[in-house]
Amino acid sequence: MAYDLLKGLQPEVFFKWFGAVSEVPRGSRKEGQFIAFLEEFARARGLAYETDEAGNVLMRVPASPGYEAEPLLLLQAHMDMVWASEPGLNFDFEHSAIPMKIEDGLLRGKGTTLGADNGVGLAAMLAVADISEIPHPELECLFTVTEEIGLHGIRQFDCSKLRARRMINMDCGDSHVVAVSSAGSAKMAAVKPFAGIDAPEGMTALRIEVKGLTGGHSGLTIDRGSACAANAMGLLLEGISDCGALLLRIRSSERPILKSCLAEVLVPAKGLQKALACLEETAGKLKKRYAATDPGMEIEFLETAPPADAKALNEADSQAAVGALLLMKTGPYRFKESDRSVIIMSGSIGKVL
Repeated sequence: MAYDLLKGLQPEVFFKWFGAVSEVPRGSRKEGQFIAFLEEFARARGLAYETDEAGNVLMRVPASPGYEAEPLLLLQAHMDMVWASEPGLNFDFEHSAIPMKIEDGLLRGKGTTLGADNGVGLAAMLAVADISEIPHPELECLFTVTEEIGLHGIRQFDCSKLRARRMINMDCGDSHVVAVSSAGSAKMAAVKPFAGIDAPEGMTALRIEVKGLTGGHSGLTIDRGSACAANAMGLLLEGISDCGALLLRIRSSERPILKSCLAEVLVPAKGLQKALACLEETAGKLKKRYAATDPGMEIEFLETAPPADAKALNEADSQAAVGALLLMKTGPYRFKESDRSVIIMSGSIGKVL
């Protein structure tokens, strides 16, 4: 195992398997290597298993001695992790192990997502299935695919194969916490075709970038009030809309909570200084608003030459696109009336392009 960094961490058997899990690429719809890893794990230990057409793996683990009469228990975790890295880091998730570091007493990815969602659940299940020192009843261990992009794996699983009537989902998120709850999600893609126009005479280009945000899980950390780069970009662009700004292009990082967003706009050369002053003012307000949650926020704007043969959105379409960034707020929408720490409904922007 390549993860010397994890040696000595407790509980040792958990970190052994977390390291092993982290060595195998397992992005959404890219779980093939990890499916093979699970199948080999089961074969090496003589455990019964089956893999369905979707790629879900159901593994059966006999009860520990003395626990044979206890009710059967189902454990479930998802294989796939979000593949995301810091801007500028060209990391090959499909063929590389996850790089790690220990920082401020926490295990983190070194420039990439760590995959603790749901590598923690996977490692715990493998640890229980691997050693006899952890007493347990008979287990059904269900490893599902493509959870991060819409729970597709479990939707295709034939639940009639399960005999257990008790289940622990291993994807809670907090250590030493068992959550009794239910949750769901709905995804929407807002698509609108725009007819580009040639760049008008007398325009100059601005490159605007929001980066260095904290990000986070759109479910587990949505209550922290962290900035969303796309929402922040919407406020920056709204501030220069009355300067005659025309949108050339915009793109963001991918979910969970967006860490970066880049936009290129055209503004009339005669209104450039006003636009820069508006951007400076809005950037200052954003940094002040998110000083506690996103201390590393960076907002850069740079005058550039208009791209050759550039096509821009007209003024009305540019304002409509900016309005969408402001309308689709990332954050909580509804709370429990008696306890606002309990979020009933939230939303997040997954990607802008």
